[in-house]
Amino acid sequence: MVLGAFFFVFLALLSPASAGTLTLVTSSGVAGSPLAQTPAAQVQTFQSGESVAYSYTPTAGFSAAVVVLDGQIVANSGTIAMSADHWLFAYGSSETGTSFPDMVTVPSDPTKITYPQIYQNRVASAAKVDDAYCASTSETVSFPASYLGSFPLPAIAGAPLAPTVKRGAAIKDVWQSAMTRPTQNLGCTGDLHKAIIATLQRLQAMGIDHIAVFRDTQVVDMNAATLSILPNASWSISLDEMKWITSTARSFGMAVHEYRSVVTNDTKNNILPPAPTQEWLTRFLDAYTTFLVDRAREAEANGIEAFQLDFLFYYFPDPAPFKPLLVQKFIAAAKAVRAVYSGKLVFGR
Repeated sequence: MVLGAFFFVFLALLSPASAGTLTLVTSSGVAGSPLAQTPAAQVQTFQSGESVAYSYTPTAGFSAAVVVLDGQIVANSGTIAMSADHWLFAYGSSETGTSFPDMVTVPSDPTKITYPQIYQNRVASAAKVDDAYCASTSETVSFPASYLGSFPLPAIAGAPLAPTVKRGAAIKDVWQSAMTRPTQNLGCTGDLHKAIIATLQRLQAMGIDHIAVFRDTQVVDMNAATLSILPNASWSISLDEMKWITSTARSFGMAVHEYRSVVTNDTKNNILPPAPTQEWLTRFLDAYTTFLVDRAREAEANGIEAFQLDFLFYYFPDPAPFKPLLVQKFIAAAKAVRAVYSGKLVFGR
């Protein structure tokens, strides 16, 4: 028994001890070694006394290779002594981009974000951003170093979330006006569908289960004897686009939840009453129910997982005097919607 114990200790002394890990993130803007062999951040383990040589050069279209080691910008080539854990991020600096001072650059792919390491001890530097005002996709994202603040980043507790915890993300409600200008910046062009697909790829990597889409509308004429609400506002998401959204999201394994706003002005640019009368509000809620049931039929046909009963944006400061009316009308609306729609109903956003 003593001999066996001695032999075990002897082997342990001969075995090299693990000294540290190197978390490696590289972009297509650099060539050299080592390059991450997986799309996500790659973790390599090294033994005591080992070192890692690195060397990077820019690829076509980039003016320089930038190497960040443990938050500090370092030379494009060198050696890392693996006496502790380290992380290295190598990316290409744009050849023709707009230059911004005091920036921090990180990968746009969330699977390459090593939290909190990639945000710690970062030294601000100038960053060149390709097509800074019109691009809707990029392999890296640069932001002002001041955004990091002066407080330590919070530790993550309880990750990863249990599969039973559902995760959603809301997509901005601009649509028809952004079909050829997804950034909404003047003078820019682009393809909204491509931008949405890139967004869905990011959300999928984050484990998102469903997306929330806001399909908004507008009162036609608030002074009309019979109020009506636009079935499909020309500036909001059309029925065909809603079909595209739901089928595309489904291809990424995500469901769609439909929300809505009623904007505060009608199509004649009259402002809806901030303190409506009981009579006007009754006519408005009747018109809204008619509109809602039509939307619910579309939601059922599109396979929308959840559907909002109420609405955002138009509101009145004191709904208390109208509580009985609101309860009566929304219960009636819920019953009418349930008759044509089998998914989840959402109320009270």
